Amino acid sequence: MKQRVLKIAHGSEPAIARLCERLRASPGVQDVVVASPCLRVDYELRRISLTHIEAMAEEEGVRFRAGLHAIARDFWKYLECNELANAAAPANGACCNRPPGRIR
Repeated sequence: MKQRVLKIAHGSEPAIARLCERLRASPGVQDVVVASPCLRVDYELRRISLTHIEAMAEEEGVRFRAGLHAIARDFWKYLECNELANAAAPANGACCNRPPGRIR
C-alpha cells in the first residue's frame, strides 16, 4: 500500500470531484481524501501507480504543483518502478543470494 499527498496547483471544484470519483472507481485505489489544497490517495501499487493517477488528473484538468513537489513525485515514480521490477524478479536469484557451502 502506498499513501501519497498530492498538492493541487490548478483545478476547479467540479474537476477535482470528478477526479476523486474516477480514482475511487479505479481498481487498487483504497481511499481518496480531499483536504484543500491537497489530495491524499491510498493505493495498491500492483494495481495502479502514481503515473496512472497523474494521467487521470491531467485528463480531468487538475494539475499538481511544480517545483520541489514535482521532484518528489518524480522520485516516488522512480521508487515505484524499482519496487515493481524487484517484485517481478525471480525468487532464486544469483549465487550470492545463497548461503556459502560448508568447508571441512
